[in-house]
Amino acid sequence: MTKPASHLPAILTALASTLMLASVMGVGWWVWEQAITPLLTALIWLHVIVQP
Repeated sequence: MTKPASHLPAILTALASTLMLASVMGVGWWVWEQAITPLLTALIWLHVIVQP
């Protein structure tokens, strides 16, 4: 039970939480790009087409 060994799990936990947060943000951005942007584009096109 040495001090460096006790510090290592905390560093790994912080690194894992940072990577998890980054992956969640990346997935959220991908979902935004894949779903929201085409939906907004379709709504804009529909608005343009419906206008007389």
